[in-house]
Amino acid sequence: MKRTKTFTQTPIIMLLGGAAAGLFLLLKPGATLAAVIRIAGWALILDGAIKAVQRYLKGKRQMEDFYLPCAEIIGGFVFMAVARFLIKLIPLAVGLVLIALGVYKGKTALELKKRSNAGQWMIMLALSIASAVIGLYVLLHPNGFTQTVIRILGGYLLVECAEDLYAYWLSK
Repeated sequence: MKRTKTFTQTPIIMLLGGAAAGLFLLLKPGATLAAVIRIAGWALILDGAIKAVQRYLKGKRQMEDFYLPCAEIIGGFVFMAVARFLIKLIPLAVGLVLIALGVYKGKTALELKKRSNAGQWMIMLALSIASAVIGLYVLLHPNGFTQTVIRILGGYLLVECAEDLYAYWLSK
């Protein structure tokens, strides 16, 4: 059986860059989230500017042709202007979703209890209560939640890059 080398095309610099990004996520979670939001804002601005120039060079000179690129550029500036608000909004949204899902699943568990005598509804009810409690915790401690999630993502990225580097090394 012939062994295929799947990672021969993967540049080692990209893997090391991913590992560096994962390490940065682990060590500086607050700065990382702000940087990601700024990068996303600049990406919107750059994409809108490129689309506007492309449409101009194609001979499209009507105002309607520039609505979307201009909206994208403005959206990028707004995105960067409200970066701190967006950082605070993420845990709020996650907390509310977890609470809503916990309540919905709790209702489903109680309906399951009425339909059958099986003990499965208790597990579902316990998990729904856990979801609601986690959502409440996220609402009460938003900074800790955001930093924890970013650190988990950084650790995951480090592990993935280490696995890819090992596979790359094995393929040589």
